[in-house]
Amino acid sequence: MYDVIHLDAKWFYMTRSSQRIYLSPNEPAPLRRCKSKRFIGKLDIWSFVERTFAQRTNKSRLVGNVELKPVTAVKRAEYVDMLLENVIPAITAKFPRRSQRGAIYLQQDKARPYVKEDDPLVSEAGRQLRLKLRAMCQPPNSPEFNVLELGYFRSIQTLQH
Repeated sequence: MYDVIHLDAKWFYMTRSSQRIYLSPNEPAPLRRCKSKRFIGKLDIWSFVERTFAQRTNKSRLVGNVELKPVTAVKRAEYVDMLLENVIPAITAKFPRRSQRGAIYLQQDKARPYVKEDDPLVSEAGRQLRLKLRAMCQPPNSPEFNVLELGYFRSIQTLQH
């Protein structure tokens, strides 16, 4: 279990715009820790944005300035780039060295943009960093293998609703 890194995509909205709190007469009101009621605290695994150049000038930007736009559909090439450029270097920086002797599994569900289990790019990136990386897909309709949905994500969702 300690050699598995779970990859999953999910959005969370951590604060509610209105919340009822019952207090005793002597109890101080809790402080809200967000900037406004419309603040959305998100736990996002990766940020997929594309950088484009502004086509026209308007009051907030000039023509040619870089704009960041969210990617609405993540494709396999973008997923692999994010995995190779950000995730695997973070694994090498944060994973304990003594645990890197065996294989490190990247567990993911079987969504289309994810890498295949025998992807040569992932294994080659691992070889360059002296790691044994293996992509591993969850069996379909099997919640017992989806650790994120069972534990961490589920506990956050119960706090919300």
